[in-house]
Parts: sequence; C-alpha cells; structure tokens
Amino acid sequence: MIKLKLENSIAESFSSAGIKSSETVMIHADAGVAANYNNPENSEKINQLIKDILDYFNNDGTIVVPTFTYSSTKNEIYDKYKTPSSVGLFTEHFRRYPGVLRSNNPIFSVASIGKNADEFSNSRIDDCFGKKTSFDLLQKYNAQIICLGCSIDSMTFIHYVEQELNVPYRFMKNFDGKIKINENIENIKISYYVRDLKINSECDLGLLQEEAQKEDLIYCGSIGRFPLTAISANNFIKIAKKLFQKNKFSLIKQRFI
Repeated sequence: MIKLKLENSIAESFSSAGIKSSETVMIHADAGVAANYNNPENSEKINQLIKDILDYFNNDGTIVVPTFTYSSTKNEIYDKYKTPSSVGLFTEHFRRYPGVLRSNNPIFSVASIGKNADEFSNSRIDDCFGKKTSFDLLQKYNAQIICLGCSIDSMTFIHYVEQELNVPYRFMKNFDGKIKINENIENIKISYYVRDLKINSECDLGLLQEEAQKEDLIYCGSIGRFPLTAISANNFIKIAKKLFQKNKFSLIKQRFI
C-alpha cells in the first residue's frame, strides 16, 4: 500500500490553503513532490500524486495542468494525443491519465479534467493569452493558481495579465501552426505575446509574492519539504496591476530600463 511519508496529505495541504474541492485550479507541479510516497517506481509515485489530487476534487471541481509544447515556435506538427508535454514529468503523466482532456493550442496546450474540462479543451487556439483562451477561462472562473514544489515564477498566468496590460517588454508575434486532427493536418496562424530579448525580460514574481503576502492574498505553505503556494486569479491580477502602475518592469528580472 502506498502511503505518504508526510504529516500532511494532499487533502490536508489543499484544505489548509483554503482551496475548495468545487473550485477550478491550475496546478504547476514538480514531479519531485511524488518522492514523498513509499513506492520504488517513480511512475507509480507520480500517478499516485495525481490520483490524490483528483480524489480531493472528486469531480466537483476542475483541474487544469499546463502541457505546453511550443510546437509552432519550432515548426513542428502538434498532435494533442501524441505530442509530449515539454514542461515536466508531472504534466506528461497528467495528460496521459485516464479521463483527461487536452486542448489543441499548438504552443500553450493545457490538460484538464472535471466539470469545466470541455470548455478548457475547446478553448481558443489562434492566440496564446488573449480572450477565450484557457488563461482567460482561469480569470472567468477565478481559478486558484497553485505551485506545488516549484517557484511562483512558474505561474504562466502572468503572461495573460501582461498581454492585458500591454507591457513594454513583450510584443505580439505570429507563428504558422500545424495541428493534426483526425489524421488531417490543419494550418493556422497563432499569435504569441513574446519576450523582448534585448533586455532581461524573464519573469520574476518575487515582488508580487511579497505584496500579496502583505495583503494576505496568497497562501505560502508546504507539503512535507516542498513549498505549496496558492493565489486566486483575481488576486493575482489585482497585485500585478498594482505593481505595474508603480513600475512597468516590476514583474521581470530587469526592474528598471
């Protein structure tokens, strides 16, 4: 029997974070968290972690996990059933888990399961972070954005907010996308709000986390030795906009230009 070597389980940790089982959540997770399970096979540990997460929401909520491939930026054909996720073992195991649906976005696909999974799997695919994309749906449902065993900088939702704010260190770029659907290859144009590489425009959400903690709008805890961070989409947007008004470069590594 697989057991956690933790004082707090997934259910206890999510409950402590104020995450309700009926909510929509986006989970960024490091597969290393699965090391908490007493089982010799790494793949079984990761699947057990996924099962425990699913059990917590018990079909009442919606779980969304990034399964980004960046296929169109590499001139590759995207097949939602076969193209592996490029963002970690946890995400790859999740996309292959029974009952999980995956979207057709050839750059920023997501995998989802639960009551709103159909909406996420059918989200807009000709843009990455604009209206009617999976990230826009996170705002629509005021999703809890969760980092499990990884830094808050993993929260890709920031790029949705940056696109809304029209930040000065990103710009819109169009890519030719190829998607395999029912054995046919379909061509699309997809817009992606890319970084300005002339400056150090990598995401740095340290100030956002600090400000959110001051206002008690973010949960920063742990599960075993791994960090657990959770913030609602609306609170994320609120803090990001506040920081942007003070300094247009407050959300990236190069704070001043």
